[in-house]
Amino acid sequence: MAFSTQSLTQWFNEPGVLRMQSSTLAILALATLLAPDGEQAVAAGSPPANFVPSAIATPQSSEVPYRVISDSQPEILFAQAEPQLELTQSDVRELRQLILAVANDATTATDANVQRSQSLDYSITLLNTLLVILTFFPFATILLFLVVRKLVVQELVEDVKKQLTNVGELENSLDNYNEKAEVYLEQLNQEIGKHKQKIKDELQDIVNRSELSKASIQQIEALKSQFMMHLQFMVSEAQSEKDKIFQELYKIKPSLTLDSPTGNGTRQVKLEKTDSPFTKADSNDFIKQAERLMKEGRYTEAIAIYQKATQQHPEVYEAWFGLGHSLSEEEQYEAAINAYDRANQINPKRFECWYNRGNTLGKLQRYQEALENYDKALEIQPERLEIWYNRGSILRRLERYEEAIMAYDKALNLSPKQPQIWYNRAQVLVGLQRFEEAIVSYDRAIEINPQKAEFWVYRGI
Repeated sequence: MAFSTQSLTQWFNEPGVLRMQSSTLAILALATLLAPDGEQAVAAGSPPANFVPSAIATPQSSEVPYRVISDSQPEILFAQAEPQLELTQSDVRELRQLILAVANDATTATDANVQRSQSLDYSITLLNTLLVILTFFPFATILLFLVVRKLVVQELVEDVKKQLTNVGELENSLDNYNEKAEVYLEQLNQEIGKHKQKIKDELQDIVNRSELSKASIQQIEALKSQFMMHLQFMVSEAQSEKDKIFQELYKIKPSLTLDSPTGNGTRQVKLEKTDSPFTKADSNDFIKQAERLMKEGRYTEAIAIYQKATQQHPEVYEAWFGLGHSLSEEEQYEAAINAYDRANQINPKRFECWYNRGNTLGKLQRYQEALENYDKALEIQPERLEIWYNRGSILRRLERYEEAIMAYDKALNLSPKQPQIWYNRAQVLVGLQRFEEAIVSYDRAIEINPQKAEFWVYRGI
């Protein structure tokens, strides 16, 4: 067999072949299949050599060129002495399917071409009709054109009227908006005016309050000034009280009274018994009488009695000691020192005379000599609270603050419940700028005696 179904399929699928009618294609396919094997077969993709189509159409469109196969009877080629084509059952089925597929494609393509052709014919017909009317009926065409023009103009006029109507409505709306805007603007101006007035009133109120506050501040400043004046007055009073206390520290009471750090006056110190002939004599009534006068504050009379006793018995220690004490109370400090010197010559082992002599020297502001007398007294009696206390006060006057604190600490070790010692200790710490320790000492003094105003004042300062 010189051809196959595959070559036939390729020829039918050739893009240049136009499937015009399914019957023609079927006849061509059957004629080809029935041709003898010896004859020239149809080449794949081209018609037989002796087959001449009746017409070839070349369309003017952009489509791919195609051939038109006529409906005339195909020419059947016979082999000279070859046997006829024998087909198997499978070849027949394949051929049948191929013919049906080709027929369907041809029908679909034909319908699409028909539809395009009908649409093109309708358009051409309409154009030809218009040309005929324009050619044979010019006046009617002009009239139709005028009518159409008038209708178009009327339509445009109506459209313009509608647009103008819309513009008028917009202008009316704009006028309404302008009126509303003016009303709102006026209301806004009124509200702004109200708020301005309100803010102005509030500012005025604030100014008035500030003036009141200023006046209050001035009053506070005045009160502060008054308070400071009052505080200064209190400080002055406290200083005066302090000076009085220092003055009392150097005062000597009858019967060998020593300065007491308790702040409640002084504490008397009894003289030790001696084997003096004066004390054993009956004339010791002079000493008792003079001591009684000292207690009553009659120092001048006591001085006279002590002088009489020293004249009669110049070797008696008690007479010279009492004379020095009474002279110191009368502020005759130099004479008192001379009397104490005579007493120390008689018995230098008595601490009372050295102590009282140191107090008298302190009143004369001879602090260094006073300190030496206190040291003499401490050599004889190192556990006497008054001596350590007065020694610390003298060291404070000499601005030997560290030694003064040591003296006060020694006194506090002997008696820690003495508020005046704590207070003096705090004053010395302030001079050393050890303020925290000073506050602790002030607090101890206040804890022992909270009624003492001087402690509170200086602690606050």
